[in-house]
Amino acid sequence: DVHKLAQRVAEDLRTRPDERRDLFPEALRLLARLELARGNEAAATEAWLAGMDHWAGDRRVELARAGYLRIFRDFAEASIQRDEALVPAEVLEDVLKVTQDATDKALAHFLTALALADDPDVQQRARAGAEFDLARRFPLPSIREPLLLHYAAWAEESGYSSFGDSGTIVVEPDFETALKLYEELAQDAGDAGDVARQAIARIREPPLTLRVPNTFRPGTQVQVQLEWRNAGQVELTLQPVRLTDALSPPTAPGGNWTYAMQSRRGEPVRRLTLRMQPARPHYSVTQVARFDELLPPGAYEVLARMGGIERRDLLLVTEAAVVLKSTPTQALVFAANSITGAPLPGATVSLFTRPAGSGVPWTAQTASTGPEGVVLIDFSTSGPAERELVAVAALGENQAFAAFSPLAEAEAQESAWDFAVFPDKSV
Repeated sequence: DVHKLAQRVAEDLRTRPDERRDLFPEALRLLARLELARGNEAAATEAWLAGMDHWAGDRRVELARAGYLRIFRDFAEASIQRDEALVPAEVLEDVLKVTQDATDKALAHFLTALALADDPDVQQRARAGAEFDLARRFPLPSIREPLLLHYAAWAEESGYSSFGDSGTIVVEPDFETALKLYEELAQDAGDAGDVARQAIARIREPPLTLRVPNTFRPGTQVQVQLEWRNAGQVELTLQPVRLTDALSPPTAPGGNWTYAMQSRRGEPVRRLTLRMQPARPHYSVTQVARFDELLPPGAYEVLARMGGIERRDLLLVTEAAVVLKSTPTQALVFAANSITGAPLPGATVSLFTRPAGSGVPWTAQTASTGPEGVVLIDFSTSGPAERELVAVAALGENQAFAAFSPLAEAEAQESAWDFAVFPDKSV
C-alpha cells in the first residue's frame, strides 16, 4: 500500500550517496503525515525527528536550515491541529536558535508554552506565561484562537505564581489576565468565541456555598462554613424551625430536601454580617462564621444571602440522634440520646416519603417511639419501588433527622443506613 511504498522509498533514498539523498528527509516528512493519518503518533514523531536529524548533520548550512525548518513547520502544524505538544522541548529550543522567521518563532514559543502549561512540575508550569507572551509578539493568524484559549485557560488555573512559606513556588489563578484574554477572543464568532463568553460568565458570576459541618451538642459554640466570590459581604440569619412540619417539593438544584421545609419559622434568633476582601480580584473567600452566643437546643435554618443569591442549610443543636433503615414497604426508626446511647421513648416521629427523583409532594406519616426508642412505620407501595425517605424525631426541643435517597446512595455505596455524626463521637 501507499504506506509501505513510502517506507521503501525513504529507505532507498537514505542509502543513495548522490544528490537524490536530499530527498530522504522529504520522504520522511510525507511518511510522518501518513503515519499520523493512520493514528500512529509515535511513528509519525519518529519520522519527523529523523528528517530533522538528517538536516541537522548536513554541512550545507543554508540548505540544511531551510530543510530543518520546513519539517519543523509540518511537525508543529500537526501538533497544533491535534492540540498536543508532540514536538520535544529540545527541538523547540534548537528551532529558536537557528531561525529568524517570525512564523517559526511564534510556533516554537507557543508549543513550548503548551508543554509547560501541562507540566506536573510547578516551577516549569509557572514558566508557561512568559512563553505565551513571546508567542504573541509574532502575530500568526493560524494559531491566534488556540493560543488565546490555552493562554487564558492556563492563567485561569495557575497563572499567578509566588513563593510559599517553605520557599517553594506556589501557583494560583490569575483571573484578571484570563479575563483580558477571554474578552479579546469573545469578539470572535464561532466555537472559540462561545467558549470565551462562557468562561467570562463563569469568572464573573457570584457563587455562594454554605455548609454546616456538624450537628452540635447543647452548650457548644456553633459555626458554619462559607465560600463566596465577587461580592463584598454575606448576610447570615438563624431561624428556629420545627422539623416535624410538612415538606414540599424542593426547589434547590440537586433536590436538597432542606429546601423543601414548609415549617413555621420563628423570628431570627441570630444575625451576622461577614465582610472580607479577597487577595486578588475574583478570588474566592473562605470563612468560618462562629456565633458567639450559645444556642438553646432546637433545629435552625441557616440562611445566607449575597445580593440576590440565597443558600440554606439545616443546623441542629441537640442531644438526639436518629437511625433509619428501610425496606420497599417499611421504615424502622430508632431515636436515642447521642451522648449516652439511651433510647428516647415517646419521641414524635414524622416519616416523609415520595418516589425517588419524582419531585412530587411528600407523603407524611406520624408515630411515636416505643419504650426501646424504636418505631416501625408502613408506607404506601403504589408507584415506583425506590423511594426517598426523611425521618424526623423530636422530644421536647431536641430534634434529629435521617434522610435516605437511593439516587444519592447509588453514587456512594449500597447501604440503607444513614447516621447523624457528632464531632465528639467516633464512627
